[in-house]
Amino acid sequence: MYATSGVNPSELSRPRLWSDDAWAIVRPRRAFRYIEAHPPDSGTWIALRRPLFLALVLGCGFTLLAAGVLTLRIAASATLYWSFVPLTEVLSLLIVTHRLRRGSASQTIDTFFIGHGPSTLLLLALVGTLSILPGERWWNVLTRPAGALGAFVLVAIWAAYVDYCFFRQLLRAGRGQAIRSVLLLRVLTWTAVFIVFAVPAPRAFLTELSEALKEVL
Repeated sequence: MYATSGVNPSELSRPRLWSDDAWAIVRPRRAFRYIEAHPPDSGTWIALRRPLFLALVLGCGFTLLAAGVLTLRIAASATLYWSFVPLTEVLSLLIVTHRLRRGSASQTIDTFFIGHGPSTLLLLALVGTLSILPGERWWNVLTRPAGALGAFVLVAIWAAYVDYCFFRQLLRAGRGQAIRSVLLLRVLTWTAVFIVFAVPAPRAFLTELSEALKEVL
């Protein structure tokens, strides 16, 4: 169970018709304070449900862009393939929170993935936009500061703040510790994902990372 000491009673009620995920997008501090007082159940399904949804969104989204069509068979195999991303994030989360954890591991995983709303919405918007545009226009849309690149920067900043609220509110981390936890979580997750998807051999990691940075800059 999460600790609920110091929770303002006015923050113990959730707006009607709002899910925890939607509330965490716009008012993450209040949303996590509410979740602190109303923690989810524990169990395997609780730990898996939101990571599986993220894998489904990733698999269906990128498959639709690559193939232009989506069937149940394709969606199932793509979801299994892309499940590596949320699995990596789960393992990184457990590493970062092993000394901070207040509830069960399944509660920690479930409440952390509640904060994935901003990035999930961006992915859905990006897939929807690119799927109706010809392929030759994708690069321009993805790299324009006023387009997807700018949206990615804004969402990345807000998503980091949402995660900061998660560490501050639910795990009672200090400000500095919460910031370090957010940064470490991203370093562990993004490094592992980059190595698996972009590096043909572990030895080539530094070379590939250098080339990627040059391309971005």
